[in-house]
Amino acid sequence: IALVAVTGLIACETFTEVLGPIPYTATLTGESVRPSGVTTEASGTLAAALDQETLQWSYTVGWEDLPSVPTGVHLHGPADAASVGDLLAELNTADTELAVTGAATGVLDLGVLVRLPISGDSPRKLLDAGQVYVDVHTANNAGGEIRGQLVRH
Repeated sequence: IALVAVTGLIACETFTEVLGPIPYTATLTGESVRPSGVTTEASGTLAAALDQETLQWSYTVGWEDLPSVPTGVHLHGPADAASVGDLLAELNTADTELAVTGAATGVLDLGVLVRLPISGDSPRKLLDAGQVYVDVHTANNAGGEIRGQLVRH
């Protein structure tokens, strides 16, 4: 009985940890753009966290040294680091004064992404499988100036 009680306690503690926020990061470079890398001085980072109960995905994506202001900042998938994926979501640049160095923050509800006909937990599954990337587009490189594959931590 004691063994069952201890096993149950351990299971409860593990379950509690699973419901905490899940962090994701990405390092954006021109070399990572697909189908062909881009030669650029620009770089960027993304830091995000997923609330597992509400499917709210909070993010900050930053960039620096772009050759021109961003024309779009997006999530794409499903795609591994060698592939190109469909547009999943536009990241918030409406509240950001776009400049060659800058950042955008926001919250996406993964339960209502409408770019693809997918169920509410599918974006989470793509994130967990490493099948989502973020890219920053510019007038110089409409297909993407810098890109980074999201990694779950």
